[in-house]
Amino acid sequence: MFDHNNQMLGNPFSFQYSQLNVLFHGEFGSQTPIYLPVSNVAKFQIMLKEVTYTDQSRYLDGNILQPLPPFPDSQQSLYEKERKKSTKETAHLPLQKTRHKKRILIFSLLSVLALSLIIGIGYYSIFVIHPNHSYEKAEDDIHSGDYEKSIQNSADYEDSETQSKEIQYQEAGVLVAEGSYKEAIEYYKNIYDYKDSAQLQNQAKYNYAVQLLENGNFEDCFYQLNTLHDLKSFEGSDEVYLECCYQLGIQYTQEGKYNEAADKLNACLDYKDGRQKLIKCADLNIEYIIETNDWRNRFSALSMYPPGYDRTAKEKYLESMLRY
Repeated sequence: MFDHNNQMLGNPFSFQYSQLNVLFHGEFGSQTPIYLPVSNVAKFQIMLKEVTYTDQSRYLDGNILQPLPPFPDSQQSLYEKERKKSTKETAHLPLQKTRHKKRILIFSLLSVLALSLIIGIGYYSIFVIHPNHSYEKAEDDIHSGDYEKSIQNSADYEDSETQSKEIQYQEAGVLVAEGSYKEAIEYYKNIYDYKDSAQLQNQAKYNYAVQLLENGNFEDCFYQLNTLHDLKSFEGSDEVYLECCYQLGIQYTQEGKYNEAADKLNACLDYKDGRQKLIKCADLNIEYIIETNDWRNRFSALSMYPPGYDRTAKEKYLESMLRY
């Protein structure tokens, strides 16, 4: 089987017609179409592997094999009985062999043509007479959990958009169950107006933020929390937000980003030792200003201390800056 680019589609497969009594020039297989395993077949090749004739001789992979031991008369094929009635016995053995070989060759060619016709009829029946075959197959794929295959099979049909959304909806649910929240968010984003995808997307974002916090990715966690429309509607969101700000304040302080650190620590002054962490951040900021002679930022540095902080200490730092 090949597609329009002459690329082979899958491995060859075999099909067998058995227990059929076919008369000479007779038709067979028209009621038994061959279902192709792939849908985008542009052309195919047929190789005749084996044929058993009425005298029990066989055509097998290009070779004519000797007849098997004869069957009882009750099991003779209809064609054999008709042939015996219409054919006279002859004493010329060479002539019999020649005619027999001709019959084998003719029957082999007819078998190939008949098989080609059957496959063509099957293809026409599946993809022309029944154009929704792939679409129906896509529904089966949904139930079996093969969502990627279902998306391919559902394309170009009357309600394929709804079908595609349902597939992505189901796939997103599987991803959430697996903890793959980032991938699930993208699916829900594509079907935002389908069913309750908007609410599920927000929940996936919150779950993803919690996951990022647990993994120590505090900046991405803070970003995800700020994309939520109503953060307080999620259970435990207050503590998650405070912990994220607290950890970011510590991280930024260690990186020397004192203004960013102070911004996050101001949001969690009453959480854990957030107040002390902010004082430490302000002290380090003033030391940095003294070391770098950055006098322009000395007043903003003094205002970084939390409310109620002892002004004597601030004045002490300011005096040290002036003396320097």
